[in-house]
Amino acid sequence: PRATARGRIPAFAVAAFGLCPYLGIRTYPALAMFSNLRTEGGRSNHRFIGDDFDLTGWQRDYITVHATDIPALRLLQVDLAPLFTPATKQALAAIGSEGEFWLTPPLKAWPYPPTRDFKPYSVPFLELRRRLPP
Repeated sequence: PRATARGRIPAFAVAAFGLCPYLGIRTYPALAMFSNLRTEGGRSNHRFIGDDFDLTGWQRDYITVHATDIPALRLLQVDLAPLFTPATKQALAAIGSEGEFWLTPPLKAWPYPPTRDFKPYSVPFLELRRRLPP
Protein backbone atom coordinates (compact mmCIF):
# COMPACT_ATOMS: atom_id res chain seq x y z
CA PRO A 1 0.00 0.00 0.00
CA ARG A 2 1.16 3.47 -0.87
CA ALA A 3 1.34 6.13 1.85
CA THR A 4 -1.02 9.01 1.27
CA ALA A 5 -0.86 12.59 2.45
CA ARG A 6 -3.77 11.84 4.79
CA GLY A 7 -1.59 9.23 6.49
CA ARG A 8 1.65 11.21 6.45
CA ILE A 9 0.30 14.37 8.07
CA PRO A 10 -0.78 12.67 11.34
CA ALA A 11 2.46 10.66 11.41
CA PHE A 12 4.51 13.84 10.99
CA ALA A 13 2.46 15.62 13.67
CA VAL A 14 3.01 12.79 16.19
CA ALA A 15 6.74 12.67 15.40
CA ALA A 16 7.07 16.46 15.79
CA PHE A 17 5.09 16.36 19.06
CA GLY A 18 7.32 13.54 20.35
CA LEU A 19 10.50 15.53 19.61
CA CYS A 20 9.32 18.66 21.46
CA PRO A 21 11.13 17.88 24.76
CA TYR A 22 14.39 17.19 22.95
CA LEU A 23 14.13 20.40 20.96
CA GLY A 24 13.57 22.40 24.16
CA ILE A 25 10.10 23.51 23.12
CA ARG A 26 8.00 21.98 25.91
CA THR A 27 8.13 19.20 28.48
CA TYR A 28 4.41 18.96 29.24
CA PRO A 29 2.39 17.51 27.68
CA ALA A 30 4.82 15.30 25.85
CA LEU A 31 5.11 11.68 24.81
CA ALA A 32 8.30 11.35 26.88
CA MET A 33 6.55 12.28 30.14
CA PHE A 34 5.61 8.65 30.79
CA SER A 35 8.97 7.21 29.78
CA ASN A 36 11.00 8.41 32.80
CA LEU A 37 13.33 10.27 30.45
CA ARG A 38 14.76 13.49 31.81
CA THR A 39 15.65 16.20 29.36
CA GLU A 40 15.57 19.36 31.45
CA GLY A 41 18.05 21.01 33.78
CA GLY A 42 21.08 20.38 31.57
CA ARG A 43 21.11 16.68 32.53
CA SER A 44 19.60 14.07 30.24
CA ASN A 45 19.31 10.40 31.12
CA HIS A 46 18.68 9.41 27.52
CA ARG A 47 21.09 6.81 26.17
CA PHE A 48 21.57 8.44 22.76
CA ILE A 49 20.28 12.01 23.00
CA GLY A 50 22.33 14.12 25.39
CA ASP A 51 21.52 17.51 26.82
CA ASP A 52 23.30 19.21 23.90
CA PHE A 53 20.24 18.49 21.74
CA ASP A 54 18.30 21.30 23.49
CA LEU A 55 18.45 23.74 20.57
CA THR A 56 16.72 26.65 22.30
CA GLY A 57 18.37 26.32 25.73
CA TRP A 58 14.99 26.79 27.44
CA GLN A 59 15.24 23.53 29.37
CA ARG A 60 18.56 24.46 30.95
CA ASP A 61 17.01 27.50 32.58
CA TYR A 62 15.18 25.91 35.49
CA ILE A 63 13.94 27.05 38.88
CA THR A 64 13.83 25.16 42.18
CA VAL A 65 10.70 25.93 44.20
CA HIS A 66 11.46 25.46 47.91
CA ALA A 67 8.21 26.84 49.33
CA THR A 68 5.14 28.61 47.96
CA ASP A 69 1.59 29.52 48.83
CA ILE A 70 0.54 29.97 45.18
CA PRO A 71 -1.95 27.15 44.40
CA ALA A 72 -0.83 26.84 40.75
CA LEU A 73 2.71 26.14 41.97
CA ARG A 74 1.76 24.00 44.96
CA LEU A 75 -0.10 21.67 42.61
CA LEU A 76 2.52 21.69 39.86
CA GLN A 77 3.79 18.43 41.37
CA VAL A 78 1.22 15.99 42.80
CA ASP A 79 2.12 12.71 44.49
CA LEU A 80 -0.51 10.07 43.77
CA ALA A 81 1.05 7.49 46.10
CA PRO A 82 -1.11 8.46 49.11
CA LEU A 83 -4.14 7.59 46.95
CA PHE A 84 -2.91 4.04 46.19
CA THR A 85 -4.93 1.16 47.57
CA PRO A 86 -3.43 -0.72 50.53
CA ALA A 87 -2.75 -3.70 48.23
CA THR A 88 -0.78 -1.50 45.82
CA LYS A 89 1.22 0.03 48.66
CA GLN A 90 1.98 -3.45 49.98
CA ALA A 91 3.08 -4.70 46.53
CA LEU A 92 5.39 -1.70 46.08
CA ALA A 93 6.90 -2.23 49.54
CA ALA A 94 7.44 -5.92 48.77
CA ILE A 95 9.60 -5.14 45.74
CA GLY A 96 11.44 -2.32 47.51
CA SER A 97 10.02 0.46 45.35
CA GLU A 98 9.68 4.00 46.60
CA GLY A 99 6.16 4.94 47.54
CA GLU A 100 6.03 8.06 45.39
CA PHE A 101 4.27 8.64 42.08
CA TRP A 102 4.68 12.26 41.02
CA LEU A 103 2.86 13.83 38.11
CA THR A 104 2.18 17.30 36.77
CA PRO A 105 -1.52 17.77 36.13
CA PRO A 106 -2.65 20.46 33.69
CA LEU A 107 -3.37 23.84 35.25
CA LYS A 108 -6.74 23.83 37.06
CA ALA A 109 -7.22 20.12 36.32
CA TRP A 110 -6.56 18.91 39.89
CA PRO A 111 -9.67 19.83 41.89
CA TYR A 112 -8.55 17.92 45.00
CA PRO A 113 -6.58 19.11 48.00
CA PRO A 114 -2.84 18.35 48.13
CA THR A 115 -2.10 14.69 48.80
CA ARG A 116 0.92 15.37 51.05
CA ASP A 117 3.03 18.15 52.50
CA PHE A 118 4.86 20.32 49.99
CA LYS A 119 8.15 18.92 48.76
CA PRO A 120 10.68 21.12 46.89
CA TYR A 121 10.95 20.46 43.15
CA SER A 122 12.68 21.86 40.07
CA VAL A 123 10.89 22.93 36.92
CA PRO A 124 11.98 24.63 33.68
CA PHE A 125 11.43 28.39 33.90
CA LEU A 126 9.25 28.35 30.78
CA GLU A 127 6.91 25.77 32.36
CA LEU A 128 6.79 27.78 35.59
CA ARG A 129 5.95 30.90 33.61
CA ARG A 130 3.03 29.13 31.92
CA ARG A 131 1.53 28.43 35.34
CA LEU A 132 1.57 32.00 36.57
CA PRO A 133 -0.75 34.78 35.38
CA PRO A 134 0.89 37.68 33.51
